[in-house]
Amino acid sequence: MKKWISIILIILLVFAGAWFFFYSISSPYWLKVLRQYNMQTVDMGVIPLTSERVLVVGYAAKDRATNPNTFIAIYKLGGKLEVLYRYSPVVPKAVDFPSPLQLEQADVVEFGYEDASNEIKNNRLFIVSSWGETGADYFGTCPIVIGYVEGGFQAIPFYPGNVSDNPQIKDSSWTQKDFIVSNYFDPSEKVKTILTQGVGLDDAGNVVLTFYGDNKPHAVEHTYVNLKFPLPFVIKSTE
Repeated sequence: MKKWISIILIILLVFAGAWFFFYSISSPYWLKVLRQYNMQTVDMGVIPLTSERVLVVGYAAKDRATNPNTFIAIYKLGGKLEVLYRYSPVVPKAVDFPSPLQLEQADVVEFGYEDASNEIKNNRLFIVSSWGETGADYFGTCPIVIGYVEGGFQAIPFYPGNVSDNPQIKDSSWTQKDFIVSNYFDPSEKVKTILTQGVGLDDAGNVVLTFYGDNKPHAVEHTYVNLKFPLPFVIKSTE
């Protein structure tokens, strides 16, 4: 008899766990997303100066006709996933890209300090993302940095002026002008970016942008230039 009671209790616990997991993700928004999109990137972080954890998910649409075709969503983890922020860059028509930018990578970067009790506290949180320009040929990727600003997330500037004016790349025929993109989910949110040949991070937490530094044809070996930009110590709103 005790054996059967134990089996029944195990079954009930498994059922309860499955029910709780389903309940935690079964908001109408989440289910709609899962029907239309595949998860492309997943990372986690902690909201600065709190213990609240967030889930950062990059999505790619199952159908190329879906708009937006790719986007980043940031969720607050808890009993139920709460959508805190969504982002997908919209390129102005004047830039003349053949198709919308596609999410390639999204990495959570955190900076912290050691408090009086020797605990590490997170005081800066960034999502460093790259978005590819995908035409008949692949010509590059654009960096977008999202930061936690004044109680919320938003795309933030991470370099001064225009990168295209840098003397190491300004005379290259491959260097295009910096341009402003808006957020599909909030058109008033705007930030500057540029077409690069690569977006990365070094061990010091700098954003590394890679460019062609020559005038050679596309399908040959190029000279590369890496430009480093430290993530801002004080994050300010773009408004």
